[in-house]
Amino acid sequence: FGALKNDHLVHDPARALLAAFEPDLPEVRREWAQYHDLLTQADARYQVRLDELAADGLLDDTIIVVTSDHGCGMARYKRMPYDSGLHVPLILVIPDKFRHLAPRDYAPGGHSERLVSTVDFGPTMLSLAGLRPPEYQQGRAFAGRYAAAPRAFLHGGRGRMDERHDLMRSTRDKRYVYIRSYDPHRIYGQHVDYAWSLPSTPIWERLHSDGKLQPPQT
Repeated sequence: FGALKNDHLVHDPARALLAAFEPDLPEVRREWAQYHDLLTQADARYQVRLDELAADGLLDDTIIVVTSDHGCGMARYKRMPYDSGLHVPLILVIPDKFRHLAPRDYAPGGHSERLVSTVDFGPTMLSLAGLRPPEYQQGRAFAGRYAAAPRAFLHGGRGRMDERHDLMRSTRDKRYVYIRSYDPHRIYGQHVDYAWSLPSTPIWERLHSDGKLQPPQT
């Protein structure tokens, strides 16, 4: 969070793309600029690893998987069972010599609409290594010798959010997301210290309390 005080941003806050539910505040725009600065740093670190593989002559012998643990860490993203909270990146690079292990819809530089969950990574790693995933293991292999049929649905949810609790579950297909709240008496914007340590969150809350926001920012 100290980096949010950085005065040397690479990305221009004025060009930040805000979601409809986000208030157009300088603090929100600055956090998005900083977020993309961090993505740029991550890309540079990936390149270092790729250069090391190339220098060691292993690039053509390595299956590369890039992903993350959750969506953006800003308010209404992290901890929420919407796409904004559960949708994570997944980049899969399979060298020519291992192309027989790739998913059927795999294409270098291409894009897939296949539904994949992070619980699928464990079975997929076993499948790529030629091992049949055990039946008791959650998830479905999406690549390798024991690749399973594509999913029709994905499931997600939330329960404990740091020092708060809110029971919600979600199910999605390729088009719709169904979310059920089991604690409808709890507001969506419960105070979580981690989220309120971002500069934008307390300002967003104050504007809401003062009645200065309109839907969907409310």
